Amino acid sequence: MNGGTNRTLPCDWCHAPVPQPRGRWRTRRYCSKAHRRRNRVVEAVGNFLDNL
Repeated sequence: MNGGTNRTLPCDWCHAPVPQPRGRWRTRRYCSKAHRRRNRVVEAVGNFLDNL
């Protein structure tokens, strides 16, 4: 029962295949730092607008 070595999941932002690390518990959800940052900005704006 070792971790999957050739796993890929789609990027949450652009749906490009993201190779996953060997670790069992961690998953990479974005193909780049820019997409991770962009997702955080979009969530922050959404939270701000919800609180108005």
